Amino acid sequence: MIMRLQRIILITIIFLATTLVTTQGATSSAARKSTVTSVSKSKKHSTKKHKSKKRSKKKKHNVNKKTSSEATKKDENVNVNKQSQTPPVYEVVTEEKSEDTFGEDIDIDFDVPSEELYGFSWTSEFLNPYKIKINDLPDSTWIDCRGFVFPVVKSAAANNHVTSNFGARRRRYHYGTDIGLKVGDSVVSSFAGTVRIVEYEARGYGHYIVIRHNNGLETLYAHLSKPLVRVNQEVTAGQLIGLGGSTGRSTGPHLHFEFRFLGNAFNTGKIIDYSTERCFADSYCITKSETFRHKADVERFNQMKYHRVRHGETLSYIAKRYGTTVKRICRLNHISRTTVIRPGRSIRYR
Repeated sequence: MIMRLQRIILITIIFLATTLVTTQGATSSAARKSTVTSVSKSKKHSTKKHKSKKRSKKKKHNVNKKTSSEATKKDENVNVNKQSQTPPVYEVVTEEKSEDTFGEDIDIDFDVPSEELYGFSWTSEFLNPYKIKINDLPDSTWIDCRGFVFPVVKSAAANNHVTSNFGARRRRYHYGTDIGLKVGDSVVSSFAGTVRIVEYEARGYGHYIVIRHNNGLETLYAHLSKPLVRVNQEVTAGQLIGLGGSTGRSTGPHLHFEFRFLGNAFNTGKIIDYSTERCFADSYCITKSETFRHKADVERFNQMKYHRVRHGETLSYIAKRYGTTVKRICRLNHISRTTVIRPGRSIRYR
């Protein structure tokens, strides 16, 4: 009985010992598993971290690349803008470069407005070599009018009143002011300057002179009987430059007198008071909106079209030819349907 009891106790002890060992093994394997798992997780995490660092570095590199390329483009754009904003250099525009054009060996005196405006542009061949449109002119330029001298010297026989103003005529625009005189009357320079042109134009100005003045203006004196100056000659205000006449396209003795700014003519009456033969003020501001207000009139005037009547032509024929009506032609020419139109007459149809 005692022996049996001893066996049971022994078996129980062995069983408990076996169970304890098994439990410890399971626990250690679980611990090992968790350690391996945590190590693998940490490895994965570090790999991810490394990859994300690589990606961020790549992103940063791309961003830097993008930024630098954008900056280069911006710099290029700025340079282009700077170039486009550079003020225009006024040069002589001719079919062939004139031999009279000043070269680069001549210094520009920027204290003289004409040299700042015209630079090296100089030719004795073309009246308007600059080809600068009114819209491209400077917004405003001050002109010094001090020292002005009326271009026609009064004589006992002359009648120095204005015979024709600046503006539209029947078939062409009149870009100057006509001053009455007698053939042989003295014509003088209005301001100090340099003679740029001395020419003859049979079907236009006749004998004419163009002088560039230090204040930035150019003046034109036309229909002279005899010029008394030469190209490149310096003249003073009031100096005799020619004798009055009626050469070229002229119906009687008079001086055709023009003010021009960078080749564009404007009304001399904006500066000169013809009733006193003096300037209104010591200075005048040239602006595109006020000085060249006539631009719209010129554009309208240039759209006018005329037909020279030939033998046998009628108002109906002219109207049909130009796609208009007899009524419109009558209104444009201030005539009636029954008006007899003779060969050689100019009829406006637009």
